[in-house]
Amino acid sequence: MPIGEFDNYYLLCLDTQSEKIVSIDVDDYYTCNSKEDFEENITNIFDHFDQLLECFFLKKTHECNKS
Repeated sequence: MPIGEFDNYYLLCLDTQSEKIVSIDVDDYYTCNSKEDFEENITNIFDHFDQLLECFFLKKTHECNKS
């Protein structure tokens, strides 16, 4: 589920099953035909939605997870 923009060209998305926050290239997002296509093109940003909220509202720094 897209929830915002990242670096003006990537979408921030909430994985509703795992609560991870991931980013994906806008073009890749709109050309994905399956969940597998989507998963091949994402970059994990936060492991949990809570980390996004802490970063945004509390300015807490989290290291991005590359996967």
